Amino acid sequence: MNDSTNPKNSLPLDEELSLETLRFLADGKPHSIRQTTRYLKNKLELDYTDKRLKSGELSFNNKIRWIVSYLRHEKLLENTKQGVFQITAKGNDIVTNAQAGPTSILEKFKSEFIEYKTRSKRSQKIMDMFSEKEPTSYSEQYGLVAFLDILGIKGISRSRDPNNLIENKNKLLVTLKELLEDTFSDGLEPKLITFSDTIIITIIIDKAKIKDVLIRFGEMIRLSILHGIKLKIPIRGCFTVGNFSQDSNFFIGEAIDDAAQYYELPQWIGISAAPKAHHILDEMDAVDYPKFDIGFTQYNIPLKNSIESDGWAV
Repeated sequence: MNDSTNPKNSLPLDEELSLETLRFLADGKPHSIRQTTRYLKNKLELDYTDKRLKSGELSFNNKIRWIVSYLRHEKLLENTKQGVFQITAKGNDIVTNAQAGPTSILEKFKSEFIEYKTRSKRSQKIMDMFSEKEPTSYSEQYGLVAFLDILGIKGISRSRDPNNLIENKNKLLVTLKELLEDTFSDGLEPKLITFSDTIIITIIIDKAKIKDVLIRFGEMIRLSILHGIKLKIPIRGCFTVGNFSQDSNFFIGEAIDDAAQYYELPQWIGISAAPKAHHILDEMDAVDYPKFDIGFTQYNIPLKNSIESDGWAV
């Protein structure tokens, strides 16, 4: 990197970091995000202060994590196992072409990054939501967490009256709030938070009562899905259980991580169980838990790049 493209106290451009990442991975071996980040820091010899973000992560680490996500999305990298990835044939072609004409390759990356950032705007809002506040102390609770999406808002808004769309979206939210309050009126006090087309539900409960709460949640969310279909506003999403901490619209914890990692994998209209909830549902049946088979069913759920066989869904 020369000083004109990488002045002191600044990060290289996203497209430059992408190419450096691919060059490192061109050995064809599996590498972790930690190995990749360490290599790039040493290789680039960056002369700047690595800022710590409000989430606690260093800015450069965050940047590389984002870069790797982009490269995987464009199928230039592929996972070999969780947290480990390697370069693809398509990625190797990029490295070879960059040696012949780096300027044109950089322009290509630049345009693709702009498009990717636009596509990823909604996911980034969720991540921003988790890192808006300064680190502080929160008491950890156990409970249910659900991430829901109102589907097709962007496409529908071009073919439907926006006023009608907003009205029906608000009707769906009112119904969802009423169903939550009616279903969990025994002092559980579920929380519902919305922003744009995303809905997050949390219910703090006694761990011993989680199976009963799952049954009630299944019934409640099934009615919400049906109501959304009537309003021509389909919803999808996932739910899980585990420990988490929350304060107004700030969430952290293993249950949040479980839901966030699984959240956008299913490619359908429906609500399915993330891994931690899946294991609990495996232990349940309609004999011990009446109405279980009314609220939940096993289904081969279509994911982005595969099928989740016998996944649990509402």
